[in-house]
Amino acid sequence: MSDKFDYPVACNPNNSVIVSACAGSGKTWLLVARMVRLLLAGAKPQEILALTFTRKAAQEMRDRLYGLLEDFSQIDDQQLIHELKIRGLEDAEAKNLLPQARALYLKVLMSPQSIVIDTFHGWFGRLLGAAPISAEVQPGFNLREDAKRLQEECMQDWWGDLPADLKKHYDVLLKEFGAFETEKFLMGSYSLFKQRGAWTFFLASCRARGASPVDALAQCLPHLSLPNPLEEFWQRPGTKEDLQVMLDCFTNGTATQKKRVPLIQKAIELHATGQSIMEIADAWQSCFFTQKRTPSGDIANISAPMRDYLAVTGGDPMQITSIRNAWVDAYEAWFAWQNDQDAYEINAAWFAMSEVMLGHMQKTKESMRVRDFDDLEIGVSQLMADPANAAYLQARLDAKYSHILIDEFQDTNPLQWQILRSWLEGYGQDGSRPSVFIVGDPKQSIYRFRRADPRLFDSARDFLTANLQAKSLQKNTTRRNAHAINDAVNNIFLTDA
Repeated sequence: MSDKFDYPVACNPNNSVIVSACAGSGKTWLLVARMVRLLLAGAKPQEILALTFTRKAAQEMRDRLYGLLEDFSQIDDQQLIHELKIRGLEDAEAKNLLPQARALYLKVLMSPQSIVIDTFHGWFGRLLGAAPISAEVQPGFNLREDAKRLQEECMQDWWGDLPADLKKHYDVLLKEFGAFETEKFLMGSYSLFKQRGAWTFFLASCRARGASPVDALAQCLPHLSLPNPLEEFWQRPGTKEDLQVMLDCFTNGTATQKKRVPLIQKAIELHATGQSIMEIADAWQSCFFTQKRTPSGDIANISAPMRDYLAVTGGDPMQITSIRNAWVDAYEAWFAWQNDQDAYEINAAWFAMSEVMLGHMQKTKESMRVRDFDDLEIGVSQLMADPANAAYLQARLDAKYSHILIDEFQDTNPLQWQILRSWLEGYGQDGSRPSVFIVGDPKQSIYRFRRADPRLFDSARDFLTANLQAKSLQKNTTRRNAHAINDAVNNIFLTDA
């Protein structure tokens, strides 16, 4: 290996390491090198856990490791010394470890338990299978990877006769979004089916506080509990007189302003009979706002006909300007208030529909004895969140794994990282924590549709350096492209936006 990367530090079994490695820089090579060094240092195969994101990637890692160990058993001493040195060993160390290196292939093949090289979800399935009986995890389930089809199968018998309370919520969504968008809102890319993990834990936190999701939402809407500001303004003393001033001025204004006269007369009639301004609120705002909801220009710059009328009658131009500006302020307060009312109504309907739909889907999956990827993540997260179950799993994990390797960490989602972090946080400060080796490239995050968040790479680096004294390294040399292509890409990413 000819790049300037610090292989002795990265491959040292005593170090926890997090590596930011660009595409084509040899991430799989590095992971396999780390596993070889762990085995040479005396780690038992079953003490090593390597996680990646696809079965294909896991198989490639497995094939590379076993292929390399087979080569070690067959190549001559000089070649083997070279292979060990490029994996971070000094010349003297490599020579001393020649017998062990040659024997690794046989050692791994004869081990009653192999190195665990698996996907995240494969490992989560193992953890659920190892859960204590008290956790009430359904045994013998099958994993369904076709999540969309499974969702459709589970929900196809649900859309019959909705109960009256759900029908009311459904009508709210239909009114706001229409049939097509409502279906997407409840079943598609906007739905809580896509955020089931976050919703599950949000719901649990609300219940722990004796609150509901809509209670939590209400706390985020500062105008929700306030009275209608437009109605308050309408009911204030002086409205009758202000309306008359508006009628007189608009009657003597421009042709456009004169078109508003019937609307002003309607407002005067409503006020005189004690009715609400809300009956004409949408139309009434045209006296004060443009179609883009910016204050009308003729408020600050009174039209010439209106100014001439006021000059003849001895009226004060500032009066009509002040009246209309006051309505502008009242409307802007109402816009904010109405936004909170709408947000609450729509989200309350969304929450209510989604909660029942998710419950129905879960019961149907249980009757089918199947789970999807989200179920695995949520199930393990819930086990880790329960002190009794977490202690049981912690003991099982501690007894099994002393070394953790994670590939393509940029595709980790928050729940997956939460599970790993909970496991690592369960250790004391007595040096019993496993070594951790993470490699990834935040620029290559491709699983956003599965809630992957490349920002977790920085979070993991901060946690590992603070708690495991991990070394943070960068591997910036790629072998996939011509130098001109590399330079062009580097210029894009290094440009200070």
